[in-house]
This record gives sequence, structure tokens and C-alpha cells, in this order.
Amino acid sequence: MKKIWYILVVPVLLFVLLIGVKACSNGLPIGNDEQVMNFYKNSIKEAFYSEDWEKLEKLSLDAIKRYPDFEMAYFFKGLAQDELGDYKKAIETYTYLISHVSSDKLVDLYQNRGLAYWHDKQYDKAISDYDKALKLNPDNELAKKQRERAVQEKSGIIIEVSQNGKAVNYRYVKDPIYLGQEYQNAPPRKKQEIQNKVKNFAPDVLPVYYVAVADEIFTKDKDLASLLYAIGRYRSMQDVFVCKDRSAAGAVQMEPLLAPNTVKYMSDKGVKYRAEITQKVLDWDLKNPNRPSPEWICYHGMEVFTNNGKITTDKQQFEAKKPEVRVHLEKFVKDTLGK
Repeated sequence: MKKIWYILVVPVLLFVLLIGVKACSNGLPIGNDEQVMNFYKNSIKEAFYSEDWEKLEKLSLDAIKRYPDFEMAYFFKGLAQDELGDYKKAIETYTYLISHVSSDKLVDLYQNRGLAYWHDKQYDKAISDYDKALKLNPDNELAKKQRERAVQEKSGIIIEVSQNGKAVNYRYVKDPIYLGQEYQNAPPRKKQEIQNKVKNFAPDVLPVYYVAVADEIFTKDKDLASLLYAIGRYRSMQDVFVCKDRSAAGAVQMEPLLAPNTVKYMSDKGVKYRAEITQKVLDWDLKNPNRPSPEWICYHGMEVFTNNGKITTDKQQFEAKKPEVRVHLEKFVKDTLGK
């Protein structure tokens, strides 16, 4: 949740069109400066309350183009960019505004920029901004809560607390199922960024994203969805052979829930189709050996608890275990297709 200090200075009547303000042929309002400024204030606020982030961004950009010093427009531009998943752009917008506003507005700007940093997983910078906000206003409860969550995510473990203050659950920020759910709930532009990286087989894509993206593109290309899903499952299985704990195996068993349409399609097509997809994955894996650091898989395993939060899995150990999965799948392909 973000602090919206500009709401206090904007008129409440959102639906009233100011007399004398008209739209010209390029869609921008015309009238004297006061009329146009009020038009933008009302329109921006209306877009914010309706949660139309695309419209809010466009209105803010239009207002800035006409009035380069329009603080309110910059504020809502940053807010819209954050909501759309353009976290780095939101950070740039808030950073610019921080250097151009009076000190009484800095509390909310530091908090909002901290939130954008947090969303972008730049935890140290997020915590620093929350500290700045709290120094200016020690009673800012929202900043305190967000700062605590950023601290937890930086540590790799999120502690869910009940109303009476007792810890009821622990979640790992790099747990496959958690990451899959995070992707499914991501803002549109962040989701599109991940989809593009998956489709381009970027070397730093975690296996779970292949699985989660599969269902997103299912209606457009079912066979590509099957391939992406199978890649994700294959590399997740490699991770399990390294991690060797119940939570890792459980996470892989849960992955079909992230892409039910793709799973059903593969099942309906039959075992021969799955074997053909498996062979494509095995061929792909030989051509794409690069992947994220294997250490990430142990965040959802017991190792972080049993080794004081430290991870000992190394690349050599990981590479030694990978072939075990390949042997099983090569046998499946041979038995099914006679290769």
C-alpha cells in the first residue's frame, strides 16, 4: 500500500468536467492554465481511484509534457509505473521528485520509493528508504511493516505471524511454489518481462517460471506451452536430485497446479506425445547448459535451517547429480518411441 499525499489537495468531485476545458484534436485538453491543471488533477485522481494504471500513467505523462514542473503528475506517474511492474522506472521517477519537492512531502516519497525498491528485490535500498521515512516520521506504521517484510525477504525467509503475535508459518522467498504464485499475481509488465525471458530461453530463468509461463501462453501455442512446461519440470527434477529433501520433492509435485491447462493437454495427447516432448527437452538441455546458480534450490530445503542459514551446495555437486535425471528420461523415451 502506498501513501497518497496529493489526494489531500485534489478536489473531491471527480466526475465534474470543468467548464471551459475542451479536448483538441490530439486528445489534449485546451483552456487557460488553471482550467487545464484542474482537469488533470481531477482526471488523474479518477484514474487512480478506478485503478486504471495505464490511463493514470498516460495522463501523468501528458500533464508533465505540458507542465514540466507539475509535482502531482510525477508522483502519480511513479505510482502507476510501480503498479504496472515497471519498478526501475518508478524508482527513477520518485528519485527525480525527491530532489524537487519540499521536505514535508519526503516521508511518503521515501516510503513509496522504498516500496518500488522492495518490489524490485533491491532490499538494502528499500530498507534504507524506509529508515529515511521513519526518521522523518517515527510513527509511520505502514513504513514499519513494509520495512520488516523487506528485512525478512532479504534474509530469504518470510515469517507469517498470527494476530496474537505467534509465528504460524515460514516461507522461503525462492521456494518454487511461492515464486510461481508470485509470478501469477505479478503486475502486467513484470509478468511480460518474465514471459519474454522464458520464451527467449534466457540463462538466468528459474525452472518454475517455465512451468508458470506455460499456461499463460497456452491458448496461443499449445505445443510451445508443452515444451516450456516440460523444460521447467525437467530442471526442477534436477534440483530435487541435488537438494534431497521432502520440501524440494513436494514443490515439484505441486508444479502441475501452476499449469493445469498445459498438463491436461499433454495428458490428452498421450504418452507418445509426452515422449517426443521429453526428447526435445533433452536435446534442448544439451544446447543450453547455463542456468542460475544451483544454490537457489536449497532455500526451500532444510539446509538453511540445519546450517545456520548458510547454503553449501556448489556447482560441482550440482553437475554431478544432473545426469541421474537424464538417465531416467532417456529410458522413458527409448521405451516409448523405440529410440
